[in-house]
Amino acid sequence: MGCLWRSGKSRLVGAIRDATSSTERVELKPSNITSVHAWNAWVKSRTSKAFQEKSDWYRGLRRAQIPHTTSRKGMHRPAHEMVNRSKVWIAGHTHSDGRPVRPEFADTFEQIQTLDSQMDSTSGDNVRENAVSKILGKDKPGRLRGMGRGITATKLAFVQARDSRIEELQTEVQDLKKFFRDLAGNNGNPGDMASQNEVGDLNRGVKCQILAWYANEDVVVAEGEFCSADKDYKIGQISIGRNPAAVIIKTVLDPEAGIWRPTAKMYTLGDAVGAKIPWPNDKLILNVNDSNMDPRIVVLMSELKVVAEGVTISTNPKELINEIFLGRFAAIVKVDLVINFEASLWRPTAEMVLMGDALNANIAWPINRIEPRTKPADEASAGEQVSSREAVMRRSSQSTSYSTSTTKSPKQKCILLDCNNSGRTVAEGKVCSTNPTDHVHHVPLGENVSKVWVEVVKIGEAAVCRPN
Repeated sequence: MGCLWRSGKSRLVGAIRDATSSTERVELKPSNITSVHAWNAWVKSRTSKAFQEKSDWYRGLRRAQIPHTTSRKGMHRPAHEMVNRSKVWIAGHTHSDGRPVRPEFADTFEQIQTLDSQMDSTSGDNVRENAVSKILGKDKPGRLRGMGRGITATKLAFVQARDSRIEELQTEVQDLKKFFRDLAGNNGNPGDMASQNEVGDLNRGVKCQILAWYANEDVVVAEGEFCSADKDYKIGQISIGRNPAAVIIKTVLDPEAGIWRPTAKMYTLGDAVGAKIPWPNDKLILNVNDSNMDPRIVVLMSELKVVAEGVTISTNPKELINEIFLGRFAAIVKVDLVINFEASLWRPTAEMVLMGDALNANIAWPINRIEPRTKPADEASAGEQVSSREAVMRRSSQSTSYSTSTTKSPKQKCILLDCNNSGRTVAEGKVCSTNPTDHVHHVPLGENVSKVWVEVVKIGEAAVCRPN
């Protein structure tokens, strides 16, 4: 605004000097000046001999200056494009073809360019030691050559310190981003930043069945691994709280089932495969007896006889095995050891009919005919066939030591054998309590008895332990 006012006043003085009569000078009076006497006094001062001498002296000073050629771009914007102050000053006072703005200043430009080429790159940051200051002299107070209007030495020092700090922070941010990307890549999930709690016991969880949290009945919707029920355990930097537990989803039976605590990226169990999520404690069934076993190493049974051993590959119903969908209640197993070579396969093919043909191959097998291996095969005597149901019976007889309360803790899965000691499996369920003081049908439970919730009935005609 000040520049525009001074330029307008300078043009008005020039018009007054060019006027030939007092009448023309009166007509030049601006509309905002109401006093004719004040206008005539100002005109007289601008047409005096003393003012003329002073104007000529300032005009000579302006002729000695080197005008810039940056037009409306100014000096500030070229400063971001050039390397140092000397190059900005030269670019701002030469034409586009490199010619000096005035021929009489060609020697000055050559001296600045020569001295600038002899100086190192760091000297250009010092406004008192660069080539422009050494050739043209010290800058006047409050201004710096080649830096634009309003830039002082103090402001320039502040800007340089600020830019240096910003560069350090940007470098630090890039290093942190690279560190977290590497950390996420090591965890196998580039989208989430897992805490140490999340990655600590990833492969040491207890196998469990996950029930639908929204259903009144116990409906199994997924299988996974139990991680922790500590209220301070964190998933995604958020504590799980008092009632839920942290589980890893391994196999999903109902992909459309909603998860208990949805996030921006996970709404259903199908989205949470392989991830760690919170789930209500009373909707989990833990296989405590299998916690010391590798859940992938299993034995395949046919008519309660072990026919082979292998490794579980998948229980995804949409997985293809021999160009056919696996389906529900089945698993893909890789056969590592064949015990009964004449046993028939559950889904024979043109190349594989018997178990002996499926050695080191992937086959489909019913889940209810798969049990975790109880001991290595080399511990069994020659010709002995290990009964998995007998191993389950031994483990289930020890299960009474795991639970003696009636609280809503995760219930243990169990297999119910015939009360007549025939060894037959009559039902499947989960242990609710082994507390002798608990009542079943208004009768105390007593010693060596468990209260069981029956889920699946295998033999409907089997007798119960205490009929009512």
